[in-house]
Amino acid sequence: MSARIQLDGYKNTYTNFDCISGKVIVFLSHDEDISAIVLKLEGESFSKLIRSSNAYNSNNGRKDSIATEVHKVLYQVHQVFPRLHSDSSRSTSRNLQAGKHEFPFQFQIPSENECGNDTQTSLLSGFAGASLLNLRQQQLQHVKQKLPPTLTALPGTAEIRYFIKVTVQRRSLFKENSRSELSFKFLPTELPRPQPTSNQFYVRMPFSFLSQQSQGSRGWWNIFKKQKTKLSELAPEGEIDVRFPGSAILTCNKPPPFHLIVRRTNRSSEQIFMVSCTFHLHGETSIRAKGVMHIEKISWVLLNICGSWVPIGLPDGSDGNDYEINSSFWSGRPLPESVCPSFVTCNLGRSYELQIRVGLSYGKPGDNQVITVPFQFPVEVYSGISVAPRLDVQAESTPTASTASCFPYMHADTDCPDPPPPTYEEATAGSSGTSSGRQIDKEMTR
Repeated sequence: MSARIQLDGYKNTYTNFDCISGKVIVFLSHDEDISAIVLKLEGESFSKLIRSSNAYNSNNGRKDSIATEVHKVLYQVHQVFPRLHSDSSRSTSRNLQAGKHEFPFQFQIPSENECGNDTQTSLLSGFAGASLLNLRQQQLQHVKQKLPPTLTALPGTAEIRYFIKVTVQRRSLFKENSRSELSFKFLPTELPRPQPTSNQFYVRMPFSFLSQQSQGSRGWWNIFKKQKTKLSELAPEGEIDVRFPGSAILTCNKPPPFHLIVRRTNRSSEQIFMVSCTFHLHGETSIRAKGVMHIEKISWVLLNICGSWVPIGLPDGSDGNDYEINSSFWSGRPLPESVCPSFVTCNLGRSYELQIRVGLSYGKPGDNQVITVPFQFPVEVYSGISVAPRLDVQAESTPTASTASCFPYMHADTDCPDPPPPTYEEATAGSSGTSSGRQIDKEMTR
C-alpha cells in the first residue's frame, strides 16, 4: 500500500486565505480494512539551542544540554475517508478493494497562528497519540501574530516549515500505517501600508573634507612625492540623506526604494565624486527555546561599487544645492530570495538593519583624500503580497453549490468560506502610520 498527495495547480508560494485543494491517491495491492484516511495541514516553528554548562532544567532539576521548542503555528485536520456524514454504517473500519483510490480535499490557510488556542487543543486531543503533544503545547508560551513565513536559512537551529500530511490508518495493530508528506513555501500577506503622502522617512549624515593646505605635511621628503593639483583653500562640506517614501520598508524580491541625496553646505568650487557605495542588509534571528535565548546574525550584500569616480553635481553649484545619486546603480538589483519578511512568532523572530556606506572624494581623481559616510538604521521587510488583491482572488475562486458535487468525500463544512475581515490591528495599521513622517538625525563615528 502507498499513498501520495497531489495538489491542484501547485504553486511555488502560498499565502493567507489561499485555498489548497487536491487529492489523496491511495494504491492498494490487495483488499485492505482501513480505519480512516486523515489529512493534516500543519505549520511548525522549531527552535533548538545548547544550554550553558551551569543551566538547569527547572522542570526536573537536572541539566539538559539541548533545549528545543516546537510550536504548531498551523494545525488543521480533515478526514476524507470514511465520510463523517455517512450514515450507511457505524463500523470502525471500511474495506477498500485493490486498485487506485482518489479522495479530494480542500484547506484554507488562516491569517494568524493557531498554536495555544482552544480550537487546536481540541483537535490535538481528538486523535490518538496526540495527548502528549497537546500537553507540551499548553506548557509553552504563545503569542498571537500573523502566520510567520517559511524559514530555512538555519537548519537544525531555527526552522519554520509548512506541509500537508496524510495518514492511512489500518485496522490491525500489527500493520504499519502508510504516510506521505508534501511541503510548500508560505509567505504572509503584508499589513496595510501607509497611504502615499509627502512625508518621508530619512536619515541624514554630514561630511567634510580637509583642505589641501591642512593635508600637506612639511619635510624634506616631500620633494620626492608627486605634486598634487592645486585646489582652492575651501574644501567641500555637505550632507547625505537616505530617503524612503513614507516608511523604512523593503519588499521581498524587489529593489530598494530609497534615494540618496547629496547636499552642499558651503560654496566650495571643487568637484565632488562618489568613489564607492555599498549596501548591506543585516538580519537578526532571535531564537528562544525553554528559556534559552540566542541571536543569530546573517548578512546580504545588496550593492558593492568600488573604484568609480561618479561626479556629483557641478562644482559651481549651478544645478542647485541638492543632487540625487543615480538610482540605476541599485534599481535593477532585487533583494535575494533568501530574505524573508520581518516577523515575530512564539519562539522565533526576524528583524533587519540596513547599512549604507558612501565613499566620497573631491578635486582631481586620485589626488585627494577619500572619506566614507556611514549609515545604519532598522528597516522592515514586507512580503509584497497585499491583502486586498488576495481577497478579490479568493472571492472569484470560492466554489459554488454546483461544484460541491465534484467532491463526494468532502464534508460540507470544508468548503473554503469567505475570507474573514482584517483584524483590528490590521485595520488600524494603515491609518496610524499616515499622520506624520519620521526623521532620524544622528552622528556616527567612523
